[in-house]
Amino acid sequence: MKAVKRLAALSAALVTMSAVLPYVPEGQGTVSAAGKVLAFPGAVGGGKYATGGRGGEVYHVTNLNDSGEGSFRDAVSQSGRIVVFDVSGTIELEGNILCHDNITIAGQTAPGGSGITLKNYKMGMSGDNIICRYISSRPGPYASTSSGNDAWGGAKGSGSIIDHCSMGWTTDEQWGLYSNNKNYTVQYCVIGPADSWGGHKKGLHGFGIMMGNGSLSFDHNLIIHNVSRNFRGKVPGTEVADFTNNVIYDWGYQTAYGTIGHLNYVNNTLKAGKSTTGGYHWMNVDSTTSPQNFKVYCSGNRMINKDGSLNQITFDNWSGVTVKESIGITKNDLYSAQPFPITQYGENISSVQGAESAEAAFDHVVSFAGNGIAPDKRTAIDQQCAADAKNGTGSCSGTAAYDGSVTDLNKYSIQCGVSYTYPSPVTKKEITDNDNDGMDDSWELARGLDPNDPTDYKGDYCGKGYNNIEYYINDLTVDSFPEGVVELSPEGTFPDVPHDDSSVSGKLIKELNVNSSAHPMGWEISETVKAGSPVFGDRSFVFTSFPQELEGAEQLLTACDAKGETGDTATFTAGADMELYIGLDTRLEKIPDWLNDYTKTSLTASTDNDVTFELYSRKCSAGDRITLGGNGQSGYCVNYIVLASALAQPATDPPTEPPTEPETVPPAEPPTEPPTEEETAAPVYGDANGDGTVNVADAVAVLQYTANQTKYPMTEYQQLCADIDGAPGITGMDAIIIQKVDAGLISRADLPLEN
Repeated sequence: MKAVKRLAALSAALVTMSAVLPYVPEGQGTVSAAGKVLAFPGAVGGGKYATGGRGGEVYHVTNLNDSGEGSFRDAVSQSGRIVVFDVSGTIELEGNILCHDNITIAGQTAPGGSGITLKNYKMGMSGDNIICRYISSRPGPYASTSSGNDAWGGAKGSGSIIDHCSMGWTTDEQWGLYSNNKNYTVQYCVIGPADSWGGHKKGLHGFGIMMGNGSLSFDHNLIIHNVSRNFRGKVPGTEVADFTNNVIYDWGYQTAYGTIGHLNYVNNTLKAGKSTTGGYHWMNVDSTTSPQNFKVYCSGNRMINKDGSLNQITFDNWSGVTVKESIGITKNDLYSAQPFPITQYGENISSVQGAESAEAAFDHVVSFAGNGIAPDKRTAIDQQCAADAKNGTGSCSGTAAYDGSVTDLNKYSIQCGVSYTYPSPVTKKEITDNDNDGMDDSWELARGLDPNDPTDYKGDYCGKGYNNIEYYINDLTVDSFPEGVVELSPEGTFPDVPHDDSSVSGKLIKELNVNSSAHPMGWEISETVKAGSPVFGDRSFVFTSFPQELEGAEQLLTACDAKGETGDTATFTAGADMELYIGLDTRLEKIPDWLNDYTKTSLTASTDNDVTFELYSRKCSAGDRITLGGNGQSGYCVNYIVLASALAQPATDPPTEPPTEPETVPPAEPPTEPPTEEETAAPVYGDANGDGTVNVADAVAVLQYTANQTKYPMTEYQQLCADIDGAPGITGMDAIIIQKVDAGLISRADLPLEN
């Protein structure tokens, strides 16, 4: 009982360790002075402290159906959820989506990296505190009426943030949420193109944004190919609205107007396009709704004419603010010399605080705005919009046929009769997630989490206030922001291990040296390989099919975590004449250059996590020093495998020995069985694989055993050593403690070695 109690206390200490001593990468900046946690790294403005579904259940979207179990509609129908996607493509809606309170929509988890696209009906926010990322809402004309349709709307939406989403292809507003929502942000979104000629009863009618109600921020958005309302204000009284670092391209006749409250209009770029015929100003203040309250802080904006020159209002920003004379105020009444704060938790959270220059923002908007986890992963329409804004191409458009009697079509260069192409379905899950907690098993292992524990997504291994699953889904977005905005969550670190010839030499693979950047703790040598053998030294995957002619070959188990390496990873000496095989994941987009002198074979191997390797080979002579290069791709693949098979040696005649006299051998004594080393050795706690040492390989052995005891059996001695936490049975917690011992985070003196 003494040992059990002592380890129970140790387990409790492990749970709280990260909260007491959190590891916070320099510059990550996810916690404010007020102690609030950002919705995600990179969140700004009025909705930057949304919590969404933090602490709630993980819901997997498993199909592209309109409704029913596993559908997106079902996912957002109940509060308190973190929604992840096992599929991607287009959902043909049969009605508007109604998203409830306290939900995180992680579109970045969808296979392929281009989120989910909604067709026919709009994305609706019927709740508050929503984090919605990497979703496209592009209804098209298919369910529209003559009164028009919106792409994004709803009755609520306070305390929410919309990030890297895309909305367009409707005849009314693309963003139409404005009546009962405060403290929200729309950032890095593509808003447009509208379906400006799509059957609306008023004719030409395709608008950008209806913006309200207050304490809101539009930041780093691409607002494109909308004839008007880029934006129309619905900000009453002295409510504050941020409009910062946005790009408006190719408006028709009007940029911004309406009820503007207290407006921060800062560091935006307006670029005239083919459809632009007027509205060469920042805004035209024309509302009669309590105009005495209106105030504008206008600074740092620029306007680019059709010929690429800067419009004169760039050099005198205030000259680009116009006022309708009949509303009862003058332009001087609007002027504010200082920006207006948006205050929450005692902090000014206005997006003006961190606004970059209009020039820098333009580059970042065209590079990153839209639905995709990287610039080249964005949906086709979002990439086209970015190219149009950058190159000055394209025009406003519509799905209806050209009508020569409508003069506005020519006036605004409307492209008529367009058709919309929607993303194709991807119905195969790309990650391995054995416990279905929404996190990739390899990501969990690298951070000391248990890929067999379906509840550890709620933990906080960094102690920064996020759930573990939030660290994972945020890591997926690192390439969709400018460099440095998102930093990857920290992996476990391991101390340097002295070189040991016995542990790095096999029969054919000798004197193995692994570069420190290539996760050397995950490399091993196995002298025989076959179906059922492990694939990597730092994963629990096994081969399910293997070339018969290579069964029994020697295997160098690489570290899967080294898959992103681009330089050399390891060197070794050929211990005999041999055929060396390198197996590449078939999903690899480019064959590494260092394999140019290898020949592709017809051999393949497959694993239990649905990976297929194609084998490349070359002959090596005994004594050759061989260099392994990098896999060169970190996403949507695994690292390569290495196999060595001895070449047949030419037959030689045995030497002739002289005859010898037979020896007289005395009678033998009856044999006695000596005790095994395991029977006489004191247990080495943590040594789950029985090799006499404790390292990450033992943690892998524990996870393999807990996953399948028949396939990965342990002796009684190994089971004794593996049960390091003292609780009954061998669990994923034992693997976590072993990794922490190996990393030096726990002293062996704290383990019950003498109890």
